[in-house]
Amino acid sequence: MKKRVAVFVAVFIDGLNTRCRLEQCGWEEDFDVLHLSQRLGGNRELVGVHYYVPNPNKDHLGEDRYSRERRYLAKVERQGVKVSRGYMKQHDGRWEEKMVDVLIASDMVYFASLGAYDDAILVTADGDLVPAINRVKDLSRKVELLEFRGANVNYGNLHKESSLTRRARRSYFQPIF
Repeated sequence: MKKRVAVFVAVFIDGLNTRCRLEQCGWEEDFDVLHLSQRLGGNRELVGVHYYVPNPNKDHLGEDRYSRERRYLAKVERQGVKVSRGYMKQHDGRWEEKMVDVLIASDMVYFASLGAYDDAILVTADGDLVPAINRVKDLSRKVELLEFRGANVNYGNLHKESSLTRRARRSYFQPIF
């Protein structure tokens, strides 16, 4: 029996969360998702790039930002990236992102259970994803976390539960436009 040599990696990016971290760092917010994923994957075989965002909402974003966001997502999808969309909901005068964390968590666990990847790379600062990290590790997969150390965020249990953490570098985030 031949032994498998390649290590398969899938990248899971919490889009809105990541773009908020980029804004805090003063880095490019409309970044090339495929470039980031390739840099993070390194020599491993990239078997999936997943980008999660709320569907653009004109009432929430306004006309200009709405149009820009739609153009951005279309460009990301043309790269072959799987874009999964939650939605924005207004609650007590504030806009809240809905369903994005559930989409990320379910995809991470689902694809791990299928054996679709060996290593997951998670790009977020959202502690709600700790249970998904633990489930993926229960399936004998590794979970790497990309941290933005220049951003105002406490990674807490995300950092503790991840198999490995890596520091985000500005060079990972090339402009897509």
